[in-house]
Amino acid sequence: MPLRAMFLEKLGQFCRVIKFDIRGTGLSDRPTRMATLEERTDDIRAVMDAETIERASLFGVSEGGSMACMFTALHPDRVRSLMIWGTQARWSSAPDYP
Repeated sequence: MPLRAMFLEKLGQFCRVIKFDIRGTGLSDRPTRMATLEERTDDIRAVMDAETIERASLFGVSEGGSMACMFTALHPDRVRSLMIWGTQARWSSAPDYP
């Protein structure tokens, strides 16, 4: 994905970029059950803690956007800014969300 690679390379010219795959993708172990949004959101905290990052600008794409929004709501003191792309309010329909 050359355009995505170029975007991340440009971003890396002026800030530290840490990218991680959500549970069950990439090189992570395959889960035995679907993690909740709260559990997946806590992975952001775990990565930040492991890298000793107190505050970060978050950029969430697709499902990562939902996680980044939830993290920002739960830990506003740890978020400098929030950017989301290709994210939706819900992943399934509901009576008030067709």
